[in-house]
Amino acid sequence: MTNGQEVWMGNTSIEPPDSPASFAGALGAVRAAVTALAGTGVLPAGSAGALVSYADTAETVQPLGALTTRAAAVGTERTYHCRLGSVLLDGIGIGVDLLARSPQRRRVLLVLGDGNDNTGDDLIRSRRIAELRARAAPAGVVITGVVRKGALSNEDVSQIEALTSRLRTVAAVAEWPAQALQVVADAITVHAVTFDGRTLGPDRTWWWGQLGAGVARVLASAGLRCRRAAGERRGG
Repeated sequence: MTNGQEVWMGNTSIEPPDSPASFAGALGAVRAAVTALAGTGVLPAGSAGALVSYADTAETVQPLGALTTRAAAVGTERTYHCRLGSVLLDGIGIGVDLLARSPQRRRVLLVLGDGNDNTGDDLIRSRRIAELRARAAPAGVVITGVVRKGALSNEDVSQIEALTSRLRTVAAVAEWPAQALQVVADAITVHAVTFDGRTLGPDRTWWWGQLGAGVARVLASAGLRCRRAAGERRGG
């Protein structure tokens, strides 16, 4: 999912070089990030992707399908000409719904933008953020993002931080491809913790419970879940 404002994506192919309304934007870096996700082998074979863009409105640019076709769907600077606003939360809502219907086992929503939503007031945004979190969690959708503040971004606010801690902040859009790969790779990595209940003393049932609860707390603090392996017995 990408910010689709003209000032964000750029307009140097439209505006004269000496125009005060000319902005060098992120279009090339966004396309490079999408291309990298499709071609580096970070994602498992058979992975699918969709493309959502947001500015004054949010829309599905391309529904779930082969990753190799997503880069072309990013479009050109003309695609984003005269687009203003930042309905970030609307875009995230569309992304969550798309992924919730996906047959894929791991579902990651990657947001490329400045992390800001400029619709409504703080109370309305807080309620929407809570609602999005409630929708994403049971659907297994992990929200991630690579954030860069642009020329018109609010430097003091980033609504996406209330939705996820899986964020990378960059100073230049050229860093997006590498950071996008890393944040997605982190989100799909399976973490395993193993231990031998035979070393825990005579009251192994109690110790297994205590150790399991501790592991779950550690994983939860990193935004992960503790899952019992197939065939594993509880209580030692």
